[in-house]
Amino acid sequence: MLFSYGVSIVGIILLWLLQYYPNYWLLTGFVVCFGSMIGSRGSADHRDRAQHLSRRNASAPSSAPFRSAAVLGSGLGSWAGGLIHDWTHSYNALFVFALVNVVLGLIPFLVVRRCGR
Repeated sequence: MLFSYGVSIVGIILLWLLQYYPNYWLLTGFVVCFGSMIGSRGSADHRDRAQHLSRRNASAPSSAPFRSAAVLGSGLGSWAGGLIHDWTHSYNALFVFALVNVVLGLIPFLVVRRCGR
């Protein structure tokens, strides 16, 4: 999971740089880094949760709060992103907002110890 979040951060930085250095390489790097990691994070998240709880099928009951937070975050993040852009008339604050939220999503994986290990 740490790798996934790290590559997502690289993808956001590549997209941020695209406004200053427009080229297809930065755009392709963003799509590969950010898109592939966002798509793979869901299944890895279930596996990691089951390992943390050290039980088989342990991730099923714990998925509802995490999925609810993901859906809520997607909706509110899009809305907040539009609001930030309207206030600042720039994407720079929006990129900072995105990076802060990716780091906030990463923190639980750095803080929570694996059970039974």
